[in-house]
Amino acid sequence: MSIDERDLALLRLLEDDSRIAWRRIARELGVSEATVYLRVKKLTLDGVLEGYTIKVNPERLGLTATIFALMRVEAREIRKIRRQLRKLRFISEVYEITGHYHFLVKIMAPTFTEAAKAIDDLMNLEGVVEVSTFTALRKIRDGSKVVRDYIEWKPIGGPARA
Repeated sequence: MSIDERDLALLRLLEDDSRIAWRRIARELGVSEATVYLRVKKLTLDGVLEGYTIKVNPERLGLTATIFALMRVEAREIRKIRRQLRKLRFISEVYEITGHYHFLVKIMAPTFTEAAKAIDDLMNLEGVVEVSTFTALRKIRDGSKVVRDYIEWKPIGGPARA
């Protein structure tokens, strides 16, 4: 799989606005609509482009409390806890991590009372040894612009930096 500068430009346009018309993409890239279609199809088949989505402001939905939790669990319970974390209320993201802790969990809830209930749910999972929590005060940057970041980090004419 090879991604060239035109693919990155296409992905950047879609990342900025997934509803952008293919005609406009073609015009901005200086290619035909058929080329845009074929590139999008290839990027989708290669697994680079996973779908089209919207970006929602959680606070406008009433999710004003954001908490991050680090979880340490008993090794024999990791698989079971992995499955349970997918089902818990107000858990928006979960990462399995290295180091002293096993999971990093992002909780987004309407109130800190609801967030505290979500933390209680984490602590009550069988096999959980420790949960350390951190309250987010404000969002400085999120990961919603992956392509834009990749382009900025990538040396011109070469592969992305490791």
